Amino acid sequence: MGRTLKRVDNTEHKCLAVFYVDNPPDEHGEFDLDSLPEHGTLVRVHHVSEEGGKLQFVAQGLTRVRIRGWLSRRGPYLAEVEYPQPPAYPRDEVKAYGMALINAIKELLPLNPLYSEELKNYLNRFSPNEPSPLTDFAAALTTASGHELQEVLDTVPMLKRMEKVLPLLRKEVEVGRLQKELSAEVNKQIGERQREFFLKEQLKLIQQELGLSKDDKSADREEFLARLEGKTLPAQAQKRIDEELNKLSILEAGSPEYAVTRNYLDWSTALPWGIHGQDKLDLGHARKVLDKHHAGMDDIKSASPSFWPSAPSRARSPAPSCCWSARPAWARPVSANPSPNRSAGRSTVSRWAACVTRRRSRAIAAPTSAPCPASWCRR
Repeated sequence: MGRTLKRVDNTEHKCLAVFYVDNPPDEHGEFDLDSLPEHGTLVRVHHVSEEGGKLQFVAQGLTRVRIRGWLSRRGPYLAEVEYPQPPAYPRDEVKAYGMALINAIKELLPLNPLYSEELKNYLNRFSPNEPSPLTDFAAALTTASGHELQEVLDTVPMLKRMEKVLPLLRKEVEVGRLQKELSAEVNKQIGERQREFFLKEQLKLIQQELGLSKDDKSADREEFLARLEGKTLPAQAQKRIDEELNKLSILEAGSPEYAVTRNYLDWSTALPWGIHGQDKLDLGHARKVLDKHHAGMDDIKSASPSFWPSAPSRARSPAPSCCWSARPAWARPVSANPSPNRSAGRSTVSRWAACVTRRRSRAIAAPTSAPCPASWCRR
């Protein structure tokens, strides 16, 4: 190809036949000449240049060309060609198709401003009364595939060629109109979001100037400090929370680490530091609750009251707490023939037992209890 271009550039006419090739050349730069399509385009070559081992040139399309025979099947390629011309055609029908093509081009121009410059160049070079250049130019405006454009090039009769090009042009108009609508919708959404963002930022600045509100970091810090008022924290917990509050004031509000620090403070300041409830040591009421909500286990229920009176004296020690895992009374299985034997009833609930968990505490966490492994306790 390079040798062919250089040879054409040295001629007076500077004309070259260009064909659409779907398959690339082989490793030697050769391709099957017999696989070329029937028709190509005769072009005049301008401004041939080589850069980075690649040739660049400007081509001006002139007319259709068809190969009659090869004079040289190796580069530089030489061929005997002919220039097919469209046969006689019905003037009125071609004129009607020509007007339809012109109207479609006018609809396409506002959808893509780039086409306006191409249309100016076309009007300067061709006459609108020439249907063949008009049809080929309309096909060139579309984004049709190479095979579709090759079909237009192979169609020499004028009326048939227009029948192929007009649907391609109408499709291009519809695609351009849809693309314009989508772009307008996207720009509208982006514009609304930007406008809303700017208005919110302006409102924040105005409120801060008037002292009506504070920024997010200041509001979060004051909220966390307000939660800690009236609470008694261990020294280590107070130190850790103060460190996280200082970190919160330094970090950017939109950073991921800010969100992690805020979530930690939100959790730690919500804990009931130093707030204790009042124990209820009414043994009679406790026994009623046990009988109401737990089935069987009379031996455990009888032994439990001896454990509760000593709870106040062990308030400062890691005393165990009972976690009842027996099946509730309403969930006891009903037997058609209940056995009077007490041991049978006990065997029914023998797989339900009470587990004892010890309270544990950490330096910066509220007292917690280990989870009970029994399923009914979790329910």
